[in-house]
Amino acid sequence: MRRLAAAFLLLAILLAGCASRAADERRARADLVTHLEAAVTARARMQAAAGVFKGPVLRTRCDPALGTDQTDLTELAGRYRCIAITYETRFNYTGEIYLAMVDYRHRTFRFRRYKIPLYLGV
Repeated sequence: MRRLAAAFLLLAILLAGCASRAADERRARADLVTHLEAAVTARARMQAAAGVFKGPVLRTRCDPALGTDQTDLTELAGRYRCIAITYETRFNYTGEIYLAMVDYRHRTFRFRRYKIPLYLGV
C-alpha cells in the first residue's frame, strides 16, 4: 500500500512540475507579445515622426493571426497582426497595420508595416 501511495505522490509531483513549466511557457509567450507591441509602437512613432504616415501613435495592439494559437505549446512560431493605433473612440479605433512573425522557441520576432496595394482600389 505504501508503494502505491509513493508512486501516486511521485506522479503528482511530476505532473505538477509539467503544469508549472507549461504555465511558465504560456506566460513567457504573453510577455513576448507584450515586447512585440512595445517594439511596434516605437517603430511606428519613429515612422510617424518621419512623415511616413499621420500620427500620433497612441498604443499598439497585437492579436494572433488566423491559425495561430498562442497557448498551443506544440507550435514553435506564430503570426500576429498588430495595429499601431492613431485614433481611438469608445467604440472603435484605427491605425497602421503591421504583420509580425514570432519565434517562441528563440524568443525573437520580426515585423513589417503592411500597406494595402493601390491596385486593389483601396
